[in-house]
Amino acid sequence: MKKKLVLGALCVSIILATGIGASAEVSENHSQWAEESLVSADEAGLLPNFFADRDLTANISRIDFCHLAYKMLEQKSLISENNVKSSFADTDDAEVAFLANSGIINGRSETEFAPNDDITREEAAVILTNTAEFMGVKEDIALFDTVFSDYDTVSDWAKESVRKMDSLGIMRGVGDNNFSPKSNYTMEQSAVTMLKLFNLDVSDYASNVYEVKIDGDLSLFSGEDKQWIKKDGKTIFTYDGPEDNTVDNERSFVFFEKSGKWYFYIHNNKSENYSKNNKCTGIYNAETGNMDYKLMVDTLDTCQRATDRIEFADNYYMVTTFGSAGSEPASFITNMKLYSYDGEMLASSHNDSYLGGDYLDKNEYPCNNQQIRVDLDKAKSPLGEYFVQGENLIKSPPYYSPTYSKDFTYFYTDTLKGYTPVKYNDEYIIYNPNGEIIYKSDKKLFVMPYKNKICFGETDEYSIEVYDIQTREHIDSLNWDENQQYKSADDYIEDLLAENIDSECVSPKGNYTVDGFNMLLYTSVYPKEFIDFLDTEGFSGYTPVYKYEKGSSKYYIYNPDGEVFLESDRKVYLIKRDNKVCYTKVNKANKEVEVYSLSDRELISTFSYDFYTYYTYNQYDIMG
Repeated sequence: MKKKLVLGALCVSIILATGIGASAEVSENHSQWAEESLVSADEAGLLPNFFADRDLTANISRIDFCHLAYKMLEQKSLISENNVKSSFADTDDAEVAFLANSGIINGRSETEFAPNDDITREEAAVILTNTAEFMGVKEDIALFDTVFSDYDTVSDWAKESVRKMDSLGIMRGVGDNNFSPKSNYTMEQSAVTMLKLFNLDVSDYASNVYEVKIDGDLSLFSGEDKQWIKKDGKTIFTYDGPEDNTVDNERSFVFFEKSGKWYFYIHNNKSENYSKNNKCTGIYNAETGNMDYKLMVDTLDTCQRATDRIEFADNYYMVTTFGSAGSEPASFITNMKLYSYDGEMLASSHNDSYLGGDYLDKNEYPCNNQQIRVDLDKAKSPLGEYFVQGENLIKSPPYYSPTYSKDFTYFYTDTLKGYTPVKYNDEYIIYNPNGEIIYKSDKKLFVMPYKNKICFGETDEYSIEVYDIQTREHIDSLNWDENQQYKSADDYIEDLLAENIDSECVSPKGNYTVDGFNMLLYTSVYPKEFIDFLDTEGFSGYTPVYKYEKGSSKYYIYNPDGEVFLESDRKVYLIKRDNKVCYTKVNKANKEVEVYSLSDRELISTFSYDFYTYYTYNQYDIMG
């Protein structure tokens, strides 16, 4: 084969130079469409010797397909030794035995392999999938949404493999959107697909890499240190981050369609409210990776819950800027600007009135092109960090609640030992602390402490089915609507979580654990410097704690030995006032704050607060 295909390669050169047809020796044994791939496969050492003497348009047998897969793994240096004995009664082939022992192939039964039967296309898809996973491609890869017209005729045991090979671009259909699963696979088709698998960049599909499908064969991949975009299986853009080392969870990729083509821009530091950091890139072509246009906006600010935005049309795009009025949480549009892709400002408007103003007429300038925003997020666990694909639900209700803390995410990631619920498309997923998927459902999932275990719950109309997160064993059914106490499963889980809060409190005299939420984690009140402040200004490790007890809120202050110093129905804080170390009680009913000396519990002063200072007085007053 090597001699013939080397000659074939020479013939390819002659064809290019002279226009003469391929040599008879090569063309008699394989189809012209497979010529280039067969040459490449042979040069890579992927083809067993029997490929030299056969008609490569003929069907390939099951055992020969195994020899082809084994040869490819050999060239990948993934076979160190092979002393496995066959468990099949109809073949003692060592390579078949190795693949069977490695989980790559199965027999027609436990004892029958049927080595000389022609392999079917669906059987080939399963072996190719198992080979890819043996090479390091993770089991859970993003799959194309569309499937073949004859997908229903694929055997159940092969359905996922057919989709995976199609999604990876390894094994496609036979035309007319058909896969033809029961048809046979030829030798040349087998060699071409094995070459594709050999050339697959496995790192793109490793366990710490996530793929977000944009459209067709256009995808955004995210790894630990970089992001890259692939089109038709080729990497067209790689992004290692800006010069200021913006971390991944402060970056968004925004894809949009213009004149039937896909483009994208990158927005850095989406979570910060500093215009100097909110850098946007140019506009890149998603087919070539080249920057085709300059983006005429350098920053996108976040202003009181609203973020400046860009909307795209075929011949222009519109930048909308928001503003705020003092401390009001509502936001309003301050101006809109319209740009051509050549960088020319086509129109603009400005509004300096809180009640309204003159904006660009969107009927005159419609912006309705499809957009896909991909935020690259990280979930933190005590065992490390990992990317999650989709929306990290631990950052939203019922886990995130202003009742307890604006830093709820940190607290519950720690409490739930790194298990993370995620929503991706219309599917709910739970990741374990190593970033591996352990459960999927089309119903909403919760990670929750229950009966002194870490569990997960799956909603089922008016009940929540609770499972042990380690064993998947069903533990209980919770009917959250039974007494009509809760409006939603989210409300029920929020109470359930609150009842099971635990927190590690750190004091200058050592560590202790209390049942409750450590309010020093309430970062909107206590600045990061507060721990040092505790150590130097006489607080000596006193810790404010929140507890949820039988439907009511309780607040405590623990002393440095972990004993209860104060119990209150009102919210308590530690502050310094009039050069004294103090604690406060907040009285919402009459909007007053009572200040007590921490040393003798004597009432020192009382002051009133308004809506604004209720949330901020401690930031200004906490360190005196």
